[in-house]
Amino acid sequence: MRFRPEALGSCGRREHGLWSIFNDYGPSRSSILSLSEHSGAFDRIWRLVESPPRLAGKAFLRWPRLSSLILSILFLYPLLGLVPVYEVSEAREGVVVNEILDSGNLVLPRRNGELVPSKPILFHWIGMLIAESTDGFGAYELRLPSALAATTFLFFFVGFLKSIAGSTVAVLSFLILLFSYGFLQLSQDGRVDMLMLLFADGAILCWLSGYWRERLRGRGAADLTGAYFAAAALLLGFSILAKGPLGCVLALITISAVTVFEEGWDALRELFRPQWLIALLVPLPWYFLAGAQGNSEFFARQVLFENFTRFVGGEGIVHRPFYFYLEHMWSQTLPWLLIVAAVAVVLFVRGRPMLGSLTRAERFVFSSGLLWFFVGVLFLSLSSGKRRAYLLPLLPGYAMASSVFLVDWWRRFVVCDDTGRMYESFSRAALVGGLTAMAVLVCSAIAWVALAIVPESSLNFLNRHFGFEAVATFKAFSRVIEVFPGWLLAASAVLCSAAVMYWLLGALRRSAPSFLFGFLAFTALSFLVLVNLGSAAKGAAHTYKEFAMQVQQQVSKERPLTVVMKKRDESLDGFFFYFRRHVRLKHPGEPLRTPGLYLARRSWLELQPSEWRRSVNEILEGGRAIDKPGERFVLFELTEDDRTAL
Repeated sequence: MRFRPEALGSCGRREHGLWSIFNDYGPSRSSILSLSEHSGAFDRIWRLVESPPRLAGKAFLRWPRLSSLILSILFLYPLLGLVPVYEVSEAREGVVVNEILDSGNLVLPRRNGELVPSKPILFHWIGMLIAESTDGFGAYELRLPSALAATTFLFFFVGFLKSIAGSTVAVLSFLILLFSYGFLQLSQDGRVDMLMLLFADGAILCWLSGYWRERLRGRGAADLTGAYFAAAALLLGFSILAKGPLGCVLALITISAVTVFEEGWDALRELFRPQWLIALLVPLPWYFLAGAQGNSEFFARQVLFENFTRFVGGEGIVHRPFYFYLEHMWSQTLPWLLIVAAVAVVLFVRGRPMLGSLTRAERFVFSSGLLWFFVGVLFLSLSSGKRRAYLLPLLPGYAMASSVFLVDWWRRFVVCDDTGRMYESFSRAALVGGLTAMAVLVCSAIAWVALAIVPESSLNFLNRHFGFEAVATFKAFSRVIEVFPGWLLAASAVLCSAAVMYWLLGALRRSAPSFLFGFLAFTALSFLVLVNLGSAAKGAAHTYKEFAMQVQQQVSKERPLTVVMKKRDESLDGFFFYFRRHVRLKHPGEPLRTPGLYLARRSWLELQPSEWRRSVNEILEGGRAIDKPGERFVLFELTEDDRTAL
């Protein structure tokens, strides 16, 4: 391994980004295969192969905001509508939007015309505007607000980091955030979380940008003008209108933590500004009007249950242990958490110091990101009701801290190690990792085909060991081809294979640009394909779409349908999203005596008296692919003669 003296000298210039290092640290003729010594033609081909990653790197570092905007659009928007709506969390928001479109109620649209929605109105207003402009409302339109919010936030996120720490940290933070599982998944889900992130985390970025300018001048929060507080408060007001007070609280905790870390506890009093009242004035008109329409039911649902009860616990809240987020942090931060952890372990084993080459700006970004993430996790851990999606507004902080850590490691220990041992180990690990990745893809493809062709009757062993729902989801892979066009799968396979080849060739040739380009491209592409294929398989197994269409054909618009379910039960919202008609709700404990059409679970029917069940006229049975026999729904008719049978 040979290093150029000028490359070692440039490592001390901290203002240089990774691309300046690439220009100094090019491919070496001492590659393992030494192919370039035997063929001048291979050298010419290699220079052509290296051109795309160099051009991509230059474009990203010269125009980071534009490049991030284009890349996020390419990765997020094309597949939004290919997977049916199946998750309760996005179906319930779609049901509310449908109610706005059907009833015209812009203040407090009810779920199915009866139930108070669980979230504020901003997401549903945006969904209504999209539906009006596109003359339709389906899965794509439901998820479009989340994709728009993600794209907008990423654009300003990159701009914020570029203005403070430079293009390298900004671009790497963008890649880590966009291709983290938690962010990527929720940017393609029709729920309010990404909209809350846009405004709540946007308020944090707005305040941090002004605060950093004051710190550069040797001043602090006391010297920060009221305009930054007002702008942050305005964004927090829209955050409350998107999801409630949670986003506002998380943002204020993050701002307070950064202030205390930089200036001490005494600086907290400088944060008490009257401009924060703007955050209350923005959502207040809607809360007032909705409270007037919903009365005590609105207060009990949106104010008391969604905020107080969900935090302290109570009826309707599944209590999670304090360490819940520590258990699930890895899934939301994949695959980058594995990379950061591997680098940290290597540095620790070799006894190397960490974060020794950071500039003042990079230290500010690192400490702010670390506080943003872990202080937020600590606060959320105090809540009784916990969900993995609640980690979403903390992921930008995680991306900021991780990018600074990786840039410092690369700059000091990969490029500037005069013995080359670190990079030799790095290249070997990359070679093994690339071959392993190719093997995993091949094995996954074989397993997918095998599970798709195995008959249902042969899955008893898998059912016993993995559970019915898991096996049904695997079987749903056979329907993925119906959702994803064949050309799209073929293109994904070709692009992933090309990325792996760049990865391996970059490791063998000791070419940093090709290695990084291949590694990042493979990570992004394979992760995107696996996430979307997994969503397609899960969607095919969990959706009520087909059953809802069947029921809609059987039930005319003139005949009302009564559904036997509890009022707070949201498990059927995936059905109601596609069955766009008002229904009546009947509590399972109430007897059925009124003639008409009913929809109930098979398990409920089997608990009724046998005499009454014999007189019921069953019309249709169905549900989701994962439903067990007792969980399936039955559409039946109750006539006048049936009233005496109960």
